[in-house]
Amino acid sequence: MPMNRLLLFFTLSGFGYTQKYQPQFSTAGFYQTDKSVREAINFNVGWRFIKQDVTGAEKHDFDDSAWSVVNLLMAWNFCL
Repeated sequence: MPMNRLLLFFTLSGFGYTQKYQPQFSTAGFYQTDKSVREAINFNVGWRFIKQDVTGAEKHDFDDSAWSVVNLLMAWNFCL
């Protein structure tokens, strides 16, 4: 019985110790930044996909018009 109490004591004291130092707020939106520094860019347009290895696809003038047009999030589903 004393061993069970000792185990319970250390378990509860350890839990209390770890919970004491948790921050009460997130710093993600806490500091304001200058609006001229931040820029939102839409990466969702202009993506194409084909499920095979294509030689020369890294070239700037490569014709990918036969490939499927996909959204950025949708491209992950094509890979499966």
